[in-house]
Amino acid sequence: MTDTYHFQEILPLGEARDLISGKDFSKFKLQDLLKMRVGWEIASRVRAGETIGLGSGTTAEAAIRAIGMRLAKKELADIKGVATSKKLGDLAENLGFRILNLESVAKLNWGFDGADEVEKGRLRLIKGGGGAQTIERRLALKCRDWVVIVDESKLVESLGKFPLAVEVVPEKLAAVEKFIREKYRPERVTVRDFTTDLGNQIIDVTMGAGRIESEWEQEWREIDGVVDTGLFVKERQPTEVLVCLGGGDIVRLTLPACFC
Repeated sequence: MTDTYHFQEILPLGEARDLISGKDFSKFKLQDLLKMRVGWEIASRVRAGETIGLGSGTTAEAAIRAIGMRLAKKELADIKGVATSKKLGDLAENLGFRILNLESVAKLNWGFDGADEVEKGRLRLIKGGGGAQTIERRLALKCRDWVVIVDESKLVESLGKFPLAVEVVPEKLAAVEKFIREKYRPERVTVRDFTTDLGNQIIDVTMGAGRIESEWEQEWREIDGVVDTGLFVKERQPTEVLVCLGGGDIVRLTLPACFC
C-alpha cells in the first residue's frame, strides 16, 4: 500500500529553519532537508503522555529535534522516550524528554528508527550503519507500532549493497570473521574501528545486491560470538515506512508493499 503526503502539509519553511538550530539554511544538502521533513511528520504524530522508542542515526535525530521543538513550544508534555544510543538519548533528555531504561519498559506506544536499506517490495531492512543494531532490535520488539523513516536514497530493489553490520563479542572477532568469509563468500569484509554501547565490535559484511537471504537473520545470530546483526526481515518488520522523496513529498509504504 502506498500513500503520499505533500511537503507543504508537513513542514513549513520556518519550522525547517528552526530544526537547523541556527545554522545557515542555504548550506544544507538536499538529503539533510529531506530528513528534517520526514522528522517533522514523526513529530506531528506524537501525543502527550506517550512512551516512544527513539531510534538511531541522522534521520531519527531529525525527528527527535522536531519533537523537542513541540515540547519547547508547549504543544506537548510528559513525553517519555527509550533511546537506542547514548548520544541521542542525551540529546532527547536535553530537549525535554524523560528518558527511560529499555529494561524497565515492557511495551511502548510506538517507536521510530532509520534504516540503511529498505527493500521496496517486501520492506526488508538493513540497519546498523550507526552500530546500534542490537539495541534497536530489542526496542523494536517492544513497540506496538514501529515506523521506519528514510529518504528515497535508502530505497533499493534488493538488499545487499550496503554492508551488513555483525556485532561480535571482542574475543570471538577473528573466528567470526574467518567463518563468514569461508561460508558465505562475501564481496568484502571489514572490521569497523568502533565499539558499540554494549562493548562489542562490528564486522561489516558486504554481500552485494540480491545476495541477502532472509534465513540469515536467525542463522547468523547463532554463530558463536555473534550478538546480533543489522538484518531485519522476519522477526520485526516495520508497521510502515515513511519515505521522503526528492521533491519533498512523503510516501507511506505498508505491507503488502508497492512503490509506484
